Amino acid sequence: MGVRSGRGDKGFTDLLFQKRISKDSADIRAIGDLDELNCYLGLVKSVLRPRKDKTTIEKIQRAVSAIASEIAVGTEKKQKLGPLLKKEDADWVKSVVYQLEGKVKPESCFSLPGNGELSAFLDIARAVARRAERSVVGLSRKEKIKNDYILPYLNCISDILFIMAREKARGKKK
Repeated sequence: MGVRSGRGDKGFTDLLFQKRISKDSADIRAIGDLDELNCYLGLVKSVLRPRKDKTTIEKIQRAVSAIASEIAVGTEKKQKLGPLLKKEDADWVKSVVYQLEGKVKPESCFSLPGNGELSAFLDIARAVARRAERSVVGLSRKEKIKNDYILPYLNCISDILFIMAREKARGKKK
């Protein structure tokens, strides 16, 4: 089977276990924002050192994929599958924020991005994470998402990326 089907040529696409949906729907925008976030996280991971940091980013990527999957499946299937993002995932991401905060104290909440290539990549990923979070908040407000761990998880991702960007901008570790 090829990639090109032609089924999306009129502005509609298929979600898992659902009817066709408009490509400009809130669901598709959120999934697209999460996909873009995952791509930028992959870029960050490709240049990041040490291995522990790469492992952290990869674990976040897997969670972002799980969140997108929860949005992509229909309500009926969500009830059967249960949440793909769990409490232990939300607990883990919060613990990463606290660990990083203990290592690096940003001088200011407002830092000018671009103080080094890796720091700039992290700041781009952070900005995309915030947009993805806003998209998912919109779905949550419409009660299309009922998993209570998704919003806190997404909020923590941008915190992690912000702190890592400040750390890399200072040249502590590449």
